[in-house]
Amino acid sequence: MKIYPPKIGVDVDCWIGEVFIQNGQRVSAGDIICELETDKATLEFDVEYNGILRYLFNVDEKFNINEAFAELTDVSLPIKVQEKKTFSCTITIDEADYLKISNRAETTVENWISKEIKKILKEEV
Repeated sequence: MKIYPPKIGVDVDCWIGEVFIQNGQRVSAGDIICELETDKATLEFDVEYNGILRYLFNVDEKFNINEAFAELTDVSLPIKVQEKKTFSCTITIDEADYLKISNRAETTVENWISKEIKKILKEEV
């Protein structure tokens, strides 16, 4: 997968300034790999995918803004990890198989389990 600089002008020359991640190293989405420089600006460049990085130009070697300056091999999409939330509650089951969860309304064990399974299935899809 080729990596192109952001479009910061038309037909602008740029070059790789400081390198933060070296050739052949594995990167993760969001990693800042280097600084890209022009005559008027310097910006940090981050990758959007996971993979192994290879620069196509050396530090300070000029290239056109429309050219790929690096590439990723062994590319994979980033995995979003959702924050896990925990809570505590008191669950009691009475003789009639009614479930009471803290301050929530009473329900049957069967209905509660059924709802929880549906929630889990929706999250996995």
